[in-house]
Amino acid sequence: MNEIIRTQLSRSKSVEDLLKKETEKLNWQYVDVLFSFKGIYSLGIKAFYPNMVGTVQNGTILYPIINKKLNSKQRLYSGTYLLEHFEEFKELNNLKELRDFIHIYESLGNLIPVWPGANSHRGVFGVYDLADLYFYDSKIEELGRLYYKNFHSENSVYSISRFCFEKSNTSYKLQDFLSMNREEYKRFLKHIVEVIKNRNSKLVSNQH
Repeated sequence: MNEIIRTQLSRSKSVEDLLKKETEKLNWQYVDVLFSFKGIYSLGIKAFYPNMVGTVQNGTILYPIINKKLNSKQRLYSGTYLLEHFEEFKELNNLKELRDFIHIYESLGNLIPVWPGANSHRGVFGVYDLADLYFYDSKIEELGRLYYKNFHSENSVYSISRFCFEKSNTSYKLQDFLSMNREEYKRFLKHIVEVIKNRNSKLVSNQH
C-alpha cells in the first residue's frame, strides 16, 4: 500500500492529463479534479493522528507537530512533507475506505469542467482543495452558479451532493472537516466514493 500512496503523492501526470481524450470528447475545455488526494489525505492525518497535527490559535492551516512542538514553518499539506513522512501513518494507509477512494481516483467521475483559472485558484484558496467548500464560498458561488447555468449545466458541480452531518442536511464547514474523528473521516471517504461512482455511471451512459 505504501507504494500506491507514494505514487499518488508524487504523480508525474495529473488525472486531468490522464483522461484528456475522454474530457475532450465531452467538450470540457478546462478541467479540475473533484476530490484531490493530497487534501483528503491531509485531513485523514489530522483525523487519525490528532497529536501529530496542530494549527495556530483559531487557524485553519494544519502544521505537523514534531517533538511536541508545532512546526509552523512546514505545512502539513505540502507535497514535500507528505512524501517524507507518509510511511509513519500506517493505520491510515491501510484503511479500506482510503483504498476504495484510490481505486477510483483516476476515473472520469472524479473530474469536473471548470472556468479558466479555477483549477489553480482553488488549490491556493486555503480550503484543502475541497469542492464542498470552494464552490460554496461567498466569493465564488455566484460566479460558479452563473458559469454552470450557461456552460456544462448537465455536469454542474452544484448538482453533486455535499457532505453533511449524519441524519442532517447541514453541510460541513472548514472547521468541521478539520476536526473530524476517525469514524467521520471514514464516512467522508465513503461519501466521496459514492459520489465518484454515481458520476462515473452518469458520464458513461451519456457517452453512449
